[in-house]
Amino acid sequence: MATRRMWAQHEQVIATVVGLVAPSTPELDDDARAAALRDVNAFVASQVQSLPSFMRLPYKILLTGFDWLPLLRYGHRFRYLGRDAQERYLSRWASGSLGVMRAFVKLMRSCALLAYFDHPLVREQLEAGRDESARRAGAGL
Repeated sequence: MATRRMWAQHEQVIATVVGLVAPSTPELDDDARAAALRDVNAFVASQVQSLPSFMRLPYKILLTGFDWLPLLRYGHRFRYLGRDAQERYLSRWASGSLGVMRAFVKLMRSCALLAYFDHPLVREQLEAGRDESARRAGAGL
């Protein structure tokens, strides 16, 4: 039971990070963006769960530390911070002096961006934008 609760907290941290790194373009309506982010969250979580056991346990420990460390500075866990504080904190980890901190963020960011831009709803919008640009170029606009 405790393991399931801990994983649910890890999934919330992953979802928060995914929400921070997912680009705002192409523009999606709110429902489509929510659906895409749900799928991206599931993909990133599955990638963490798929890590070999010798990497999965340390990664999950890092997820816990990542969530709890802001308590010392901000008085709140990462997922309960305001968006600006979350972005600053994530940026500090992404550019931190410890390679393990950078690698921690890199795994989530790279998986999230891969899944986001490969999502059917996002690809559909990208293709529509490309088609519109080609139409305009052909019309001399």
